[in-house]
Amino acid sequence: MKKTVTLLLILATLFSLTACGQSEKINMVFYFRTAETTFDTNKGIIASENRTIQSRDEQSILNEYLKGPKDENLHSPFPEDISLEDYISGLRRTTLVLSEHISQLSDHELTIACACIAKTVFDLTDTRSVEIKSAAGLVGGMQSIILMRNDLIIYDDYFPSSNDVS
Repeated sequence: MKKTVTLLLILATLFSLTACGQSEKINMVFYFRTAETTFDTNKGIIASENRTIQSRDEQSILNEYLKGPKDENLHSPFPEDISLEDYISGLRRTTLVLSEHISQLSDHELTIACACIAKTVFDLTDTRSVEIKSAAGLVGGMQSIILMRNDLIIYDDYFPSSNDVS
């Protein structure tokens, strides 16, 4: 009887250790710039890509995000050599410190890049705001860029009428 119980305990321990070694896959939504960046369509210039990720670690997920999209119809809004230097997750704000390569972006490109990564972080966490900083100092001429969850326009179907154009 003792041998059977001991054998069962050993098997249960081995089984639990094997299960710990396997990482759980999770489904994520990443946001990227579309291939066509015209503002005169209803499609917009940010689109989502569904991914299955091996890690639950938020910093690892964001590093995977920065590698760019798999879909050929999407493009990374970031320079190729950008990296996540630091990730600070708080109750109300998540702070991302990106490498100095973020300064290579024009104001227009920076706006799109910040919206894309913020939308990705909002899907990943329950944070209320995303703060984006540069390891080199200023980003877009500011100390940081902060995007609030409730302030991002997901869809804007406004088209100016002839009365709006002067």
